[in-house]
Amino acid sequence: MSFFEQYRMGVPIIAPSQRLMARWHVEYGLVAERTWDMTYRHRRGLRSVLPQHPHSDIPFDPNDDADEAAVAWWIQWVRANAGVQGVVADSGG
Repeated sequence: MSFFEQYRMGVPIIAPSQRLMARWHVEYGLVAERTWDMTYRHRRGLRSVLPQHPHSDIPFDPNDDADEAAVAWWIQWVRANAGVQGVVADSGG
């Protein structure tokens, strides 16, 4: 059953908060599809092979799987349940 079917049926949905998801990813590699290194090589990347563009204002490398702040910054852009009414974000603590 998909997220949307459960949501429509009124099933309570508890999802990890952005910070908790980032911590779990750094500790356990939870979001394995986030980077090419995790997807194809099954290892955590520390940085991109190419350097950041000198005029870029993005604060974190998108392929950094070791820095919790970097992972959290990139996860904020892909949260499927962001802003969905009725979904509770649990911080785990």
